[in-house]
Amino acid sequence: MKASSETVGNRAFVYGITAATWVAILMGSSAVAVGLALAAPEAAGRQLQDVLTPEFMQQVMSQPGALQLGVVVNCLIMLIAGVLGARYAADGAPGLANRLGFVAAHPLSVVMVCVGTLGVGSALDSVVYFLGLREAGSLGMLHEALGALSGLELAVATVVLGVGPGLAEEVFFRGFMLRRLLASEGALVSVVASSIAFGLFHFDGVHTPTAAVLGLYLGLAVLYTGSLWPAVLAHTVNNSVATLLAGVSFGPKEHGLVLACGVVCAAFALRFVARARGSTGLMSRGT
Repeated sequence: MKASSETVGNRAFVYGITAATWVAILMGSSAVAVGLALAAPEAAGRQLQDVLTPEFMQQVMSQPGALQLGVVVNCLIMLIAGVLGARYAADGAPGLANRLGFVAAHPLSVVMVCVGTLGVGSALDSVVYFLGLREAGSLGMLHEALGALSGLELAVATVVLGVGPGLAEEVFFRGFMLRRLLASEGALVSVVASSIAFGLFHFDGVHTPTAAVLGLYLGLAVLYTGSLWPAVLAHTVNNSVATLLAGVSFGPKEHGLVLACGVVCAAFALRFVARARGSTGLMSRGT
């Protein structure tokens, strides 16, 4: 069956906004890295070509404050892109909040999505540990930088890395992208495509696949509950807990237990939400 011009137009609009946002985040991240590298005390007296090297900029960006600034910039870009994309999408839904999915969800479903997301996040962390990749790439940099924080610095980092991505990333990937694709592509494509994009936006060989898996879970939660709120709160809780525990080290036995419990909790929570969705889920309404 040939796709209608409206379907093609919606698809092009969503993927076009996504690609433009991806480029904007790359440019924003690069601008932050260059600016902080030039302003770093270690750059004093150095030649420009010695400052603007990948190694030096990575060293600067591995500092907790620089990491948080980069996250704030990326979140602002995604939040603006998600809101504008939903605002100007030709889906005819009344109200920006409704277009993004900020509608009421049953409190118990919200709690279960939070529990399940923590399960997925913990299980993925254990898988990465068993693969020997926990200290590789951006995840390793995050663990090293955040693990050294305590007190007020850790509290601030928890808020920045928890609330910022929890809101902005969910608005863009599940509020804008998933919901717009759902109208023309169906549930499977919308969840998978938004999850892959969610992973790719993390720009890392280890972080990208783990984020994509987490995105699949959050996407299903949005479909089953019909609301963006459970995903926002679950994403925020997961990131906050991960930040608070960044400096905690577990051994193989502990990670094995975490992996098993995480999988069980995630499966049970998603099953509960799926069975309880009734007439509120997006798939049951077909919107």
